[in-house]
Order: sequence, then C-alpha cells, then structure tokens
Amino acid sequence: MNTELRDKALNLLSYRAHSRRELSDKLKRKTSCPDQDLEEVLNWLEELGFLNDKTYAASVVRHATSKGYGISRITAELSRRGIATEFWDEALAEIPEDDDTLDRLVRSKLRDAENRDEVRKVSAALVRRGYTWDEVRRAIERVGQDVDTF
Repeated sequence: MNTELRDKALNLLSYRAHSRRELSDKLKRKTSCPDQDLEEVLNWLEELGFLNDKTYAASVVRHATSKGYGISRITAELSRRGIATEFWDEALAEIPEDDDTLDRLVRSKLRDAENRDEVRKVSAALVRRGYTWDEVRRAIERVGQDVDTF
C-alpha cells in the first residue's frame, strides 16, 4: 500500500468526514498516484470504517435539516458531495415531517404581511433553501397569510 497516499487520506479524514468521491477527488488533486493505489487506500479506509458513505449521508442530512433546509436543497447537497443515490432514501427518512421549521422560518423572515413584494421575496428565499412553492404557500397560509397573488 502506498504509505504517502494512506497518510494523506488519513490526514484529510482527521479534519472532517468525506464521501468516497470527495476523498478520491481531493487525493487525485493533491498527489500523483496511480488509480490502483488510490482504490486500494479507499477500500482499506472503508474496511476500517473511516470512510462510509451511508453514515456520511445521514450526517449531511442531519446537518442540513438543522440549518432549516428543505428536501430539494438537501438532495442537491448529497449529489454535490458525490454520495450514491442508494444511500439517500435511508438518510432522507430521518427528516422529521413536522412543519414547525418552515413555519418558524416564515415567521422570522416575514415582517409585513400586507406587503406582497415582501411575501414574494420571502417565498423565493425559502424556495432557494430547498422548499417547494406549495410547501411555502401552505406555511404562509398557516401563519395567517393569503398568498393568492403568487
């Protein structure tokens, strides 16, 4: 096993968890190692449990959920980090189905309920956070807003 590559991989993992693809991409950029050596190190790390896309996906989902992101933003983040879609379903199942988070975001962002421009801006901001237009509309209705003019 290429010890320089192994040490570099362990060093990167000591800072934060990575997906297999993230770590592979970083090691390719930082070293000039053969693909066979890279695969050997990645497989070794998986065997030891230092590299696990399933648990990493769950961690990404928990972190994004705690920041108030919606499902589409979370799935985009999973994709960006190179996590295989086979690990998404179980990780996404951990997302609570309550509407409290979205309602709190609407209440915190919406200052003037009568100002249609502000309602549109808040709605657009929440859609960028990964919520659907329908989820946002329902949340605004729940907090007492009529959003017929979307």
